[in-house]
Amino acid sequence: MNSHCVKSMNSSLSIFKPFLFLILFHCSHCAILGTGTDKQALLAFKMQITHDPSQALSSWNESHHVCQWQGVTCSSRHKRVTNIDLHYFNLTGKISPFIGNLSFLRSINLINNSFHGEIPHEIGRLFRLQRIHFSFNMLQGRIPVNLTRCSELVILDLVDNNFEGTIHNELGSLLNLKALNNLSGNIPRTLSNISLLEQLSLSENRLNGDIPVELGKLSKLWRFQLSVNDLTGSIPNELFNLSSMEYFGVSENHLVGEIPSYIGLTLPNVGVFMLAGNIFTGQIPNSISNLSQVAVLDFANNKFTGPIPANLGGLKILYQLNFERNHLGTANGSDDLKFLNSLVNCTLIDVISFSSNELRG
Repeated sequence: MNSHCVKSMNSSLSIFKPFLFLILFHCSHCAILGTGTDKQALLAFKMQITHDPSQALSSWNESHHVCQWQGVTCSSRHKRVTNIDLHYFNLTGKISPFIGNLSFLRSINLINNSFHGEIPHEIGRLFRLQRIHFSFNMLQGRIPVNLTRCSELVILDLVDNNFEGTIHNELGSLLNLKALNNLSGNIPRTLSNISLLEQLSLSENRLNGDIPVELGKLSKLWRFQLSVNDLTGSIPNELFNLSSMEYFGVSENHLVGEIPSYIGLTLPNVGVFMLAGNIFTGQIPNSISNLSQVAVLDFANNKFTGPIPANLGGLKILYQLNFERNHLGTANGSDDLKFLNSLVNCTLIDVISFSSNELRG
C-alpha cells in the first residue's frame, strides 16, 4: 500500500473519530441511565413496604450498587435488573406500579409474604418477563388482562390470594406458558391454545361449569389439579388419554359419570390420582392395577359400586389407598375382601381405608 493510500485512510478515520466517541459515549450513557431507572423503580418498590421484619431491604440504598442489593440479580453486560427474588421474607405492603419500569425484568418471586392490593397494570409493559410467582400473599382485585402482553411468560403462579373475577379468555394467547395457577370463573376453552402448558393448578377457587374437552389437546400436561371447586359435568375422556399425566386431582367438586375401563393403560405415569368427594358412579376399573407409578389412589366419598379390584399388589410404591364412603361390594359378598391379600406386596403402604361401604366377608 502506498503512502498516499495510508494518509487517505488516516484522514478518513480522523473524520469518524468524533462520531465513534459519540456512539461509545451514548451507549455508556444509556447503560447508566438504564441502571438509574432500575434503581429508582426499586426504591419506589421499597417505599411501598410497610413491614420488613428481617430487614431484607436494608441494602437497598444509595451506598450500594443496585446489583448488590439483596434479592436483586442483574445482567452481566448491561447491569440491568433481570430478577427479583424476595420470597419468604414476611414483607408487608403493596406492589409498586413503578415495577413496570424494570424493562429487563425476567422473573419476580414474592412467594409467601403479605402483599395486598392489586397487581399493578404496569406489569403488562414487561415484555421480557418470563416468571411471576405471587403465591401465598393477600393480593386482591382482578388479574390485569394486559398480562397477556407479556408474551414470553412461562409461569403465572398466583396460588392462595384473594382475587376476584374470572379467567380471561385472552390468557390463551400466552403460547409459551407452562404453568398456570389460581384463577376463578369458568375454565376458558382457549387455554387449549397454550400447547406448551405443563401444569394447570386451579384448586381451591370458585371455578364452575364444565371441564372443557379441548384441554385434552395439551399433550405436555403433567399436573392437572382442579380440586375444591364447583365444577360440574363429567371428565372428558381425552384427559384420561394424556400419557404425560403425573398428577390428576379433581377432588371435592360435583363431577359425575363413570371412569373408563382402560384408565390403567392410558395413564402409565400417574403418581397421584384423586377423585374423592364427587358423584362418580359405576365400578372401579380392574385396569388400575396397571398404574405402576401410583403412590396415592383416593376415590373416597363417591357412588362407586361393585368389587374392589383384586389384583392391586403390583402397585409397588402405593402409599395411600382410600375407597371409603362408597357403595362398594357384591351381592353375595363372598370375595369382597379378596383384594386385601394382594396388598401384602405393597410394602410402602401407610394408609388404607375402605370403611362405610357394603363390603362383606
